[in-house]
Amino acid sequence: LFTILGKWDIRAGDSDHLSIRSFYTKNETVGFTGGRGQNQIQASFGNTEAFENSGHNTVATWNKVFEGGNKFNEMKVMYYDSTRPRQPVNPGVPEINIGDTGNFGQRFFLPIDGDQEKITFQNNFQVAFGNHDMKFGADINAYSTRNNLFFGWSAGEYRFATLEDFEAGQPFALIQGFGFGAPYEEAALQPERSRQTGYGAYFQDKWQAKPNVTVTYGLRWDGTENPDPISPIGGEMVPAGVGQSTRLVAPPQRTPSDWDQWGPRAGVAWSFDMAGKPAVLRANTGLYYAQTPPIFLNTGSGPTTVVFCFFNSACLPPGGYPNL
Repeated sequence: LFTILGKWDIRAGDSDHLSIRSFYTKNETVGFTGGRGQNQIQASFGNTEAFENSGHNTVATWNKVFEGGNKFNEMKVMYYDSTRPRQPVNPGVPEINIGDTGNFGQRFFLPIDGDQEKITFQNNFQVAFGNHDMKFGADINAYSTRNNLFFGWSAGEYRFATLEDFEAGQPFALIQGFGFGAPYEEAALQPERSRQTGYGAYFQDKWQAKPNVTVTYGLRWDGTENPDPISPIGGEMVPAGVGQSTRLVAPPQRTPSDWDQWGPRAGVAWSFDMAGKPAVLRANTGLYYAQTPPIFLNTGSGPTTVVFCFFNSACLPPGGYPNL
């Protein structure tokens, strides 16, 4: 693990303050299990990954106090970028899955690569008067993913029900990915930027209703503009819906944007004495939304496919196991 941090504060008069901070961090892990637990897993060390995570973040903040002292503004600009290459520990060796024993060989979803970026613009304005402390704000979060690379089963995978089947060379399944007209990795690479932008605005008031009772309430709106697919989504009809409402529809050709995320919030805090000691009882409620990470959005890929061969020896490669 390596981290370096720097910060610069500038005082521009009695009412203005500028702060700039930046840091870079990098860590490497060999033996990362990819979400299967970190203590004991049913797999060999060669079935894990060499994971590298590096990122840079810079934030500039401008704080201003207005004349009278009851108004305050904060403006922020942030830039963030990261790379997270994930490489197999045992590259090029087909993954072997033995149902009653474990796994070895290259993990099926490796390697994975891609660069992430985020730019944020944020402004918050605060004004206090009487028994009220009000805040207004807005923000824009621009995300992008580039050089996205995911080509599952690049080394292939054989599956066996038992250890005895493995020793006899009798798999029940074969999975293999490949590219059309180009090597698999080259065909799967998405160098174009895939962009997603989130917009938000809010209002909040903290009202001192009584010396020992504080009421907070507010409303936030969020909108998300999702990226268009890089390549068309194939197929004639696909199922959509849940349960009995499931129906066949034409494949959607883009991830819909969401401009209707309204989140009201309210809370109350009551201060009192309990056995001669101060105590506070709080209650809060609200509606919150989460933005879908761009990496999970299906934006398409190049000319690639994956062959799934289950319980059919006719689709195994000539010579059978261990040929791919």
